[in-house]
Amino acid sequence: MAIGSPHASLDECRALVEARGGRRRDPRVAGIVTVGRQVLAAAEADGTRSRLAASGVEMIPDLC
Repeated sequence: MAIGSPHASLDECRALVEARGGRRRDPRVAGIVTVGRQVLAAAEADGTRSRLAASGVEMIPDLC
């Protein structure tokens, strides 16, 4: 699963957290969200990044 081509917004990252509903991703499937550095910093500050990480989704900055 890859989201954010080229970059997801903070609101989109938050929506993904809600859509995941606390479920972990299937270990056979990679999960990434590409974001800009400012979004990554904001997601760190408000806990979005840690919530995504807990569901097995990695946030990757500047991948475009």
